[in-house]
Amino acid sequence: METILRYTVVVGVPSLSVAVGFYLFYVVREKFRPTKNDQVALSPTYGIGIAEDRNSESFDVSQWVGHISYFAWQAACLWENVRPVERIPTSHPAYGSLAMLKRELESGQIKSLNGKINMDGQIKREDLVMLANIRRVRPKFLFPEADEQRAKSDLREGYNKATFNLSKANYDAAILRLAQLRSSGVVIRNDAANVSEFTLVEWIGRVEKWMKETIETIYCISPTDSELFRTLDVVPAARVQVPVALTNTMQIGALVKAYNEHDYRLVRLVELIAKYRAT
Repeated sequence: METILRYTVVVGVPSLSVAVGFYLFYVVREKFRPTKNDQVALSPTYGIGIAEDRNSESFDVSQWVGHISYFAWQAACLWENVRPVERIPTSHPAYGSLAMLKRELESGQIKSLNGKINMDGQIKREDLVMLANIRRVRPKFLFPEADEQRAKSDLREGYNKATFNLSKANYDAAILRLAQLRSSGVVIRNDAANVSEFTLVEWIGRVEKWMKETIETIYCISPTDSELFRTLDVVPAARVQVPVALTNTMQIGALVKAYNEHDYRLVRLVELIAKYRAT
């Protein structure tokens, strides 16, 4: 009997140790096992895509320019200038744009080429351009020329603006800068003749940028005149009829409004320059 008990104790202790060891291994393994969501997030396609999306500077959008159509998930990412990925969680920078495109598909504002109104809906480039113009945004994959035109415009104005900034306290320098802005403003107004559905937003952006700098320059001479120049009262029709090459009613309205206001500000600017020179 004593021999049997000794044998049981000797054999039983190692067996208990093995059982405890297996149990601890199971607990640790389950604790650190990746969940389904973790596995999705760590997948090569999804993980790398998100990492690259966060760094838009490394993303070359040129390969996506000029396509006839785009899936909604592609367009949503490109709208935010990030690399297209099929999985777009709420934390993704393109989530808001995807929701917007889905709403437009569901409402019929834009048509789906394949009949789908979800993220797999196929959208014509022309419809995306129209939507961008309505929302007054210029995604690079739809308007690749915007950056180049803006760079040329900035270069052209750079020297004059820099010279003025160095002598803001100089009354004559401010008047000279206003005269230069009047000249560039005339160019912007005349460029309205070439505005199309693809360049409307860019042209309106030039008008707004010109207005902002003109207001700031006038402020150097007279804060009161600056505020009056900013807020127009009744805007008359432009001295020269606005040239319209657009067909969309909303776009025509936006062009005419911006054109008339810009032309009126040019008139006001000439009056202010004459007033300051006579002082």
